Amino acid sequence: MDTSPADEEQEQPFYKMDITAAKDREKQEQPFYEMKVASADEKNEEQIFYDMDDNQLRQPTSDNVYSGLDAEFVAAQDAVCMRNRAREGSRDHWAEWTLYIREYFQQDSDAAMGLEECYPDNGVVMALLEDRFFWHWVCRYWERNADLPHTLSEAVTYGILFGTSSEYMESHGFATYREFFSSTLDALEAMPNTTESLQNSGYRHYTSLSLSGRTLSENDVKAMANLFPYLRGVENLHHSRCGLSAKAAKSLARQLHLLHALNALVLSKNKIGDDGLEAISETFSHLKELTTFDVVDNSITNVGGRALAKRLVHLQALQKILLGRNELALSLSSLAKAFVNMTRLQYVHMWPITCRADSFRMAAQQVHDAVHTLEGQVGSVGSVLLYDASTGSTGGTWESDTAWQRVEQKLTAGVHISNGQIKMSLKINLLEE
Repeated sequence: MDTSPADEEQEQPFYKMDITAAKDREKQEQPFYEMKVASADEKNEEQIFYDMDDNQLRQPTSDNVYSGLDAEFVAAQDAVCMRNRAREGSRDHWAEWTLYIREYFQQDSDAAMGLEECYPDNGVVMALLEDRFFWHWVCRYWERNADLPHTLSEAVTYGILFGTSSEYMESHGFATYREFFSSTLDALEAMPNTTESLQNSGYRHYTSLSLSGRTLSENDVKAMANLFPYLRGVENLHHSRCGLSAKAAKSLARQLHLLHALNALVLSKNKIGDDGLEAISETFSHLKELTTFDVVDNSITNVGGRALAKRLVHLQALQKILLGRNELALSLSSLAKAFVNMTRLQYVHMWPITCRADSFRMAAQQVHDAVHTLEGQVGSVGSVLLYDASTGSTGGTWESDTAWQRVEQKLTAGVHISNGQIKMSLKINLLEE
């Protein structure tokens, strides 16, 4: 038997192999599940999947070693990574909000704790808190009311009232109301489903938006009106002494139809004029709930008065209309014909309305026609009956009617006209030439 050494190529037991051979064998026989997916080119070796950055995940290149893998698998893994990052970001967001609460209330730990406990149960507030823009609003609302807004309209209304204060404008770097309104709109539009899901609430709360006394330019009003989609629950829009021009009124009118719940529109002591009034009156068919309309002292003339009269028929819920301090004496007859067809109208304020001195006789005739249209009684300021048209009789021509002569003499002092349903306060001031 040949006892000579075995052929050098014969395999040696593993434990007798030198280190180089062992490594070579391990490389050759590595199980599949331990193999590293890589290209043959060592210099182009890629990162493992979970260490790839976003750009690699979303935009694989042609030499990406994973380009051959199932696309759905890669997309699913990408989505998992993104969700994990989003959850981490969300945790950071709410942790920062909690710190913001505590910093805002500082020593008032009870207020801070109360807000921390209540806000998670309020869907409107939770939606608002997604944007840091609203954090100050929410803290301020809680500080003043020990409660939170229950509707989006309520929240945005409060934000506008607070945000247009000089304190807030200065501290947050807003130079104009337009800038503030536009920033608010940007934040609201960034919120998903804000208009529909958060507006549809059975909660009822009287909401009044009053910017009275703040001077609003046309651009300010336009930017404010763009917020109307988020103010659908507003019931009282009160903008007196704001310096509103006809153009500003037109900007307001373009969005006014969105305020379906509006029951009071107060624009007194502005300068909307005939054009502004006509633009607003064109929206009346949408304002089914309006009970009060106030345009006292707005540089309105008979042209605007007649345009208003044509559209008042749409305001069948109207109970009170205030038209004083406008040049409307020569449109009184047209207005009275509209008033008599308004079943809920109770009060008309025309104290005073104006006309030129040389038109007084024409104005007096307009009053006479209005009284007979309304089939009303005319009384003096001291409640003395001056004239009775309740029977519907004209009593002859108005010029020769002695009773009417007494009314005419009292028109510049003021009279009250009533037909049982409608009460009208009327006084005519004569304009100087």
